[in-house]
Amino acid sequence: MKEKENLDFFLSDNNVNPKGYWNYVILDEGQCIKNNNTRVHISVRSIASNPNTRRLLLTGTPIQNNLNELWSIFDWVTGGKLLGHQRTFLNEYAKPIENGRNKDASEWTLNTAEKANKKLQLVLQPHLLQRLKAVELKDVLTKKKELVVWIHLSESQRKLYEEFLVDSGKMTALFTGEMRSPLQAITWLKKLCAHPCLVNSQLAESCTKRSHYIEHSAKLQVLLDLVLRLHKSGHRFLIFSQSTKMLDIIEKIVPLSLARIDGSTQNRQRIVDSFNTVDSSFDGMLLSTKAAGIGLTLTAADRAIIYDPSWNPSDDAQATDRLYRIGQNQNVTIYRFITAGTVEGELKLDSTLYSCFNNFMDKYIYFYLVHRTNVRKTDPEGRDQSNGIDGIKRSSYFL
Repeated sequence: MKEKENLDFFLSDNNVNPKGYWNYVILDEGQCIKNNNTRVHISVRSIASNPNTRRLLLTGTPIQNNLNELWSIFDWVTGGKLLGHQRTFLNEYAKPIENGRNKDASEWTLNTAEKANKKLQLVLQPHLLQRLKAVELKDVLTKKKELVVWIHLSESQRKLYEEFLVDSGKMTALFTGEMRSPLQAITWLKKLCAHPCLVNSQLAESCTKRSHYIEHSAKLQVLLDLVLRLHKSGHRFLIFSQSTKMLDIIEKIVPLSLARIDGSTQNRQRIVDSFNTVDSSFDGMLLSTKAAGIGLTLTAADRAIIYDPSWNPSDDAQATDRLYRIGQNQNVTIYRFITAGTVEGELKLDSTLYSCFNNFMDKYIYFYLVHRTNVRKTDPEGRDQSNGIDGIKRSSYFL
């Protein structure tokens, strides 16, 4: 059963709260409560509502979009005792830090952001443990390298891209309100970089042959060449895409045996087990980045291809970690496809979103956010001497 299904099944039970209270609530994949307005967050808060309940939260991506998600996680794990009201947190920490990341920020704004950042780190340190793969598993994990593959647009893609940017194109629709937001425009351009059939229905209808799909997308041409080379060299691979329609196209043009997992897939574990067997008939696997982001171990593959990068780099990092984990005995290579001279290239070079994440934690870590309600034994220098889970030595894991 999927992790999300496990949680939904548990929350659907009206008897999850006993007459007394739970002594300890441990929440794995804690990023599922990053939005404090969701049903999951509200339900999990209800389960751990008793002040005597201790809470432990594990997550590899405590921040995916903004600092408000960090507040949401810590607010649950500390019962609202650490960071105060959401509005107070936004005014004292989030807004100053985010203002400091603006490219035109003044020196005063940068200094204010740095002070807020350091203050927030000091507040969080006693409640946060981090473990780095590079440190904790350096003798277990193999090597991993990431390669950015820059690709030019095909002729048909370039034509549609340029039409979009001139007055006779879809930018006019943006200014007139027909297209609602710049985000919608950027999304359209990202789809075009993947394949023009994703944005042009007439072209999609005219693509009746395998060769038609290939000639219209430069990315698809590079992908086809790469996977055939990998297969010839004895490597098994994973291909990640944001779009299930793009996965449909890839499935049509790659002449190899491919397994597939996306949001509609049933019996995921059966497919994973079949792929991981030594004598598996699958040469590779197609995966939806979101659907395959957690809960899968695919160490039979040693190559991963990010066909179209996510808005959030942590989504891609979580997805590619499906093959880079304990059990992998081959060196791993990640290929990240980026279309040069397009919005994809701008998103790749713009590190504003990811800088927030990196200010606090490395992308290959697990966090243990601990709220301790019992009194700990300490030595004369203040070091923790308690037993059990409260006796974890935290000093070596401070940020």
